[in-house]
Amino acid sequence: MELDTKVRELAELQEVLKVRDEKLAAAQKTQAELIKKQRELDDAKRELELTVEKRVQDGHPPE
Repeated sequence: MELDTKVRELAELQEVLKVRDEKLAAAQKTQAELIKKQRELDDAKRELELTVEKRVQDGHPPE
């Protein structure tokens, strides 16, 4: 009887672990996507800053 209980507990814990692993994987994927978007934003910001700086140096007012 006790063995059946232990087997059931083990199965339940394995299921909990599986669900947590799935949630962790989803969170890590979301984090990676956000980091990528942040890098894209940073790149676009640098590009804009360089464009403005070049226009200022060339004597063109910013638009």
